[in-house]
Amino acid sequence: MRRIAAACLAISSLMLTAMTALPAYADSTNVQIVSATAQNTTTIYRLYNPASGEHLYTRDTNEFSVLTHRGWYDEGTAWVSPSWSQTPVYRLYNRFSGEHHYTTDEHEVRVLTSRHHWVKEGIAWYSSPNKEVPVYRQYNPGIRIGQHHYTTNANEYKINNARNGWRGEGEAWYAIAAGKPKAHPYVALRAKLRITEDYRSGFNHGVKNREHQKYIMLHDTEVNASAKSILNSWQSAGAFVAAHFIVEKDGSILQVLPLDAIAHHAGFGNTGHNALYGVTDESRDDRRGTVPIGSWARDYGMNSYSIGIEMVHVSGRGGYPAAQLEAVDNLIAYIDAYYAFESRIIDHKAWRSGNSDTSAEFAGYLANYQKYRKHQPH
Repeated sequence: MRRIAAACLAISSLMLTAMTALPAYADSTNVQIVSATAQNTTTIYRLYNPASGEHLYTRDTNEFSVLTHRGWYDEGTAWVSPSWSQTPVYRLYNRFSGEHHYTTDEHEVRVLTSRHHWVKEGIAWYSSPNKEVPVYRQYNPGIRIGQHHYTTNANEYKINNARNGWRGEGEAWYAIAAGKPKAHPYVALRAKLRITEDYRSGFNHGVKNREHQKYIMLHDTEVNASAKSILNSWQSAGAFVAAHFIVEKDGSILQVLPLDAIAHHAGFGNTGHNALYGVTDESRDDRRGTVPIGSWARDYGMNSYSIGIEMVHVSGRGGYPAAQLEAVDNLIAYIDAYYAFESRIIDHKAWRSGNSDTSAEFAGYLANYQKYRKHQPH
C-alpha cells in the first residue's frame, strides 16, 4: 500500500466547541479496542456524529451502544473483517480535533503520533489476507473533522470523489464482506421531493460544509418561467449567480448545486450585516463575478453560510400555489435533516434592504416558516 504523505494528514489544532457532546470513548485513556477472538469474523459498525461530522468505525458493541444513546447515528454494518490476520488496522485519536483515524501503515502511525498530536489506540480490526472486498479511503482537506472517509461501496467512493474536494486514496485494507449501511434520516425526506438535478460547475464557488451552514434564504425569481429556462438565463448572464434550488409553482424542484457548495445567491448585504448575522467574508468563496454595489452594501459573508431557495413568482401577480408552498415545506425539512439542525430562515431583503425578495404577499408565509418551519401551522 502506498504511504500517504504526512503533510496531507496533518490536522490543525481545533476549538472543541463542536465536540462537547463526544463521549468518553473519544479519550484514548478510556477506549478499549476489542482484541481478536477465536471467532472467524468480526462485524465493523459505522456511526455518524451530526454534531461534528465524523464517521466512527468500531467492532466494540458496547462502544456502539453507548454512542448511539449519546446522539450518534447508527449507520449499520460497515463491513465484516477476519477476527485475526497478519495485517492489523490501527486506530488513532487526535485529542485536539476529537476525531479518529485508521490505517495499516505503521510508518503513517509513527509520523502521526510523533509529529501531529495523534495517539495510538491499538488494533481496531484486521485486514483480510485474501483481499475479498476492498475498503476504500478518501481524503478531504477542505473540512476540519472527518477528513478521511472509508467505505466498501465503490459507487459511494466514486460519487464522493466527484464532489466538494474529496480525493480518492485507493484501497486502504480489505474486508471479508461488504456491510449493509442504513440510510440517513434525510434520504427518506429527499425521496418525497419531486426533485431533478442539473449541476453546473460555473455556479459552484467553494465548499460550504456542515460547520458553516447557518441560514436558509428564500427568494422570488421575479419571472414566470420554467426552472430550466431560469437556470439557462442565469448561465447566459455570465455573472455566476445562482441559488441551490428553484421551486416551480407545481411543486417540482430543480437542484442547481449540492447542499455543501457555496452559491452566489445572496450577493452583497447591508454594511454591518456580516456582524449582525454572524458570518464572515472568507477565502472559501472564490468571489468569481462579484461586482460591488456601493458603500452602503459592502458585506459579502452570507453566501458562505447559507442555502438559497428560489420560488418561481413575480411580486404583485398573485399568490403562491399550495403545491409550491408544500414543496418548500418538504425541502426545508430535508435540509434540516441533512445537517441535523435547523438553519435560521430569512428572505433576501433581510440581508440586503431594498430588493423585492420575497414579495409582500409572502410575508405571512415567511413568518410561519420562521416560527413553524412550514407555510402554515399544523
